[in-house]
Amino acid sequence: MTKQQKVTARVLVASGEELVRETMRLAVPRERAEAFADKASSYVIRLDGAGARGALAVRQHFSEAGGKAMFSEEILAPGAGPSAVLMTGSLSEARAACERLAAAGFGREAGEIEKALSNFSQARRRSMPCGRFSLTIGERTLIMGILNLTPDSFSGDGLGIDLEAAV
Repeated sequence: MTKQQKVTARVLVASGEELVRETMRLAVPRERAEAFADKASSYVIRLDGAGARGALAVRQHFSEAGGKAMFSEEILAPGAGPSAVLMTGSLSEARAACERLAAAGFGREAGEIEKALSNFSQARRRSMPCGRFSLTIGERTLIMGILNLTPDSFSGDGLGIDLEAAV
C-alpha cells in the first residue's frame, strides 16, 4: 500500500507583477505568467448615465470580450432615463470591450471606461524616491516604520534605548 502524498491549498491575494513572479516560481514562461495574472485580476467598473442602447451595447461587447455586465432591466422600459451599468472582467477583457464599443459607435461609453481604468491604474501605482532606491507603491503590500531609539528622543514612551522593549 502506497502512502498518499499530502495535498494542501491556500488562497493567494496577489495581482500584477506580484502574481507574475508567483507564477514564474512554477517555471512558467513570463509571457504565460503575464497572461495568467491578467486573467486572475478582475476589475469592477461602474458606468453611470448610460441609456438603453448604451447599456445593451456595453453588455454585449463585454460578454463578447469574456467579461460580464449588468444593469437594471427597467432601463429598457419606454421613456426610462439613463442608468448605471456594472461591468467586470480582466484588464485585457475591458480594453477589448472598449475597442468593440468604439468600433460600434459607442465611443463616449468606451472613452469613459478607458479613462476610469487609466485613473485607477495611475492611482494604485506610484513611485516614492527613498535615497538611491525607488519604492513602488501599489504593486504589493509594503509596511515601513521608524523607531527612534536615540537617547535624545522626545517620544516620551519610557522605553529608553532597550531594543527588545521597543520592538
